[in-house]
Amino acid sequence: MRATQRTRTRMKTRRLEAWRAKIDEVDEALVQLLNTRAGIAREIGKTKLELGAQVQDPAREDQVLNRISAFNDGPLSDGAIRAIYRRIIAGCVEVQSSDRPKETGDEI
Repeated sequence: MRATQRTRTRMKTRRLEAWRAKIDEVDEALVQLLNTRAGIAREIGKTKLELGAQVQDPAREDQVLNRISAFNDGPLSDGAIRAIYRRIIAGCVEVQSSDRPKETGDEI
């Protein structure tokens, strides 16, 4: 009986490892996509600078959050997806801001 139980445990362990490998693949793809998104946001930031526009655009951020909620079909809740996207947006704002000239306060 013990041998059968060990065999089942090994099978479950292999299945767990297989699922974790899939998560690792998804994580790698997500990081690549997030960096692609940040690169696009950088270009948007350059255009905003040329236009004299602010980095942050609360109306656009709301539009993005509403859009992603509209096509979210779970299992993550809209609240979880929106929280993740708020952080993604914050990271992209950070990228856009880092490309802007620093204000020294001496401009007065």
